[in-house]
Amino acid sequence: MDDHQEEGPEKVKLFGMWASPYVLKVRWALSIKGVEYEYVEEDLRNKSSDLLEHNPVHKKVPVLLYRGRPVAESDVIVEFVDEAWSHRGGRILPDDPYQRAMARFWVRFVHDKLSPPIWKWFTAAPGEGQEAALGAAVEQLQVLEDLLAVGGKEFFAGESVGLVDLSLGAMAYVVPMYEEIIGVRLVTEERFPSLSAWMGRFLDSPPVKDHPPPVERLKPSFCLPGPVVLLLLSMVMNMKLLDPPLEEEPSGEGSAGGGCVGGGVGHGLAGLEESCVISLISSCTDLCEGNGSSTNLGNR
Repeated sequence: MDDHQEEGPEKVKLFGMWASPYVLKVRWALSIKGVEYEYVEEDLRNKSSDLLEHNPVHKKVPVLLYRGRPVAESDVIVEFVDEAWSHRGGRILPDDPYQRAMARFWVRFVHDKLSPPIWKWFTAAPGEGQEAALGAAVEQLQVLEDLLAVGGKEFFAGESVGLVDLSLGAMAYVVPMYEEIIGVRLVTEERFPSLSAWMGRFLDSPPVKDHPPPVERLKPSFCLPGPVVLLLLSMVMNMKLLDPPLEEEPSGEGSAGGGCVGGGVGHGLAGLEESCVISLISSCTDLCEGNGSSTNLGNR
């Protein structure tokens, strides 16, 4: 547990999991608002009774507990945090109704249009399929490049981190890992100068510095040769690593709760239940640390 507790009737608790970009997105939002909270790390292969009680519908993290009442799904939580603590910290959503609508529009763009081609680019076998996915990803990234370049904004909402930045945030640390594995640069200063600069600014922003992405801890999940990673992904998607099997159908909400890329490029596993992601990360980490065995894989 982390020592971020708020005393009294407004005591806040966050149920999360270290590798989840969606949990990290919520932690960044809480940091922007200056909210103190208790953090509870969940084992998603052995979910706590508290998590199941507070999120009986999806059974996923993140879940925010506020005055004993749960709020689930990362996008919903981020908006709730901005409204519940509107008197504190910076604004995550714009004050203007039209600008709020536009922020939500671009969040959906990130989830629905950007995440799928990046995920396909990462998982496709070398050849025409991967080239096509790369082209589609570049096309969608260009849309964001043009949006960010208008007026030379520091962040998508202006001078500070806002809703769209939080939803796209995982891209700033996950895409470089993808690039290293595949050996192809996707976001370069030459191709996407505004977006590339944004990635650096976002990682250097106060909320991200408060809760930096666990890049070093994640790297073992990506250290295996590409074909081995893809084999594990295939096994996960065929539910051969899951015991028990999925509790519900994939919702498109990505790994460990809510939202696709950035919430989404997430760790890239758009559309998979969080149990799949934990199976993959755990299995890859075990193999990289020399602990891998058929028993380990089968139990996950």
